Amino acid sequence: MFERKTKLTKKEVLALHKEMWNWIADNISNHNYNVTKLKKEFCEMKGIKAVNNCFCCEYGAQLTGSSLSEDRCPQCPVLWGTEDEQDKFFCEGYDEKGLYAKIMNAECEGDFETAIQLAREVANLKAK
Repeated sequence: MFERKTKLTKKEVLALHKEMWNWIADNISNHNYNVTKLKKEFCEMKGIKAVNNCFCCEYGAQLTGSSLSEDRCPQCPVLWGTEDEQDKFFCEGYDEKGLYAKIMNAECEGDFETAIQLAREVANLKAK
């Protein structure tokens, strides 16, 4: 059973999500490491241990008591645009069509301009 001592409210999660992804957009081309490490660094700066270093994953885990994607992904508090195509991993999307997967691909290709633009899109996703 998954359980945290300190639970985040949906309002807090949405604010942290937005702050993190804007911070990533501001810093992605200034670091010698990737988005995955930037997410981890942001969580460490905030002193919050989150599932997948993602506040949305953490929120889903808090609601369900499970860190399994099958359980937590449907509880994600933001709309990724892939919800009609699948039942989990909305951020990644099937065939890597999701925004998070696109950011990772752009980063791997050294296309930081696209990665920055996509990170800003993630920061501004609508809440459910």
